[in-house]
Amino acid sequence: MAVAGRRDDLLDKVTDHLLARGLGDDSLRRMAQAAGTSDRMLIYHFGDKAALMGAAFALAGRRLTAILDAARPAPMGPEALWQGLERAAGDPAIWPFLRLWLGLVARAAEGDAQARGHGQALAAMFHDWIDAGLALPPGEARRAQALALLQRLEGAVVLRAVGFPAEVRDITHPTRGAP
Repeated sequence: MAVAGRRDDLLDKVTDHLLARGLGDDSLRRMAQAAGTSDRMLIYHFGDKAALMGAAFALAGRRLTAILDAARPAPMGPEALWQGLERAAGDPAIWPFLRLWLGLVARAAEGDAQARGHGQALAAMFHDWIDAGLALPPGEARRAQALALLQRLEGAVVLRAVGFPAEVRDITHPTRGAP
């Protein structure tokens, strides 16, 4: 297998491991075991753990947006896009991505500069994805609407993470009665 192919294979396996296990199991040794290699080989291919983690987060982000792209065949209005995002946030197949995101956010909140940088990159990627999915004229108004949807989604994800799914529905759809 060529070096680039081996690197991609290792990255796939590390990303799968992080999605399955979360950031609580992100030691270089554990990730190497999950990838079927040594920690030295991961360093050889990625340079250091920070670069490996950045590559894994970016791959997870691309995987998530690919899943979401399949559910959003064309740009749509803000409320329709929100409804799709809300459904996705409640999908058990999406939860590993959200759990990984929340772990990254928690580390950033604790002052981890690398987590903050990786989080900024993922947030920008997802903000761009939302922006591209809005059936609004390009520009600052659309970017602002995309940011508002991202913030709304983040609040819903955090509340779901702590066990408040019914309350999330009531907040995001105030005209709906309690389930």
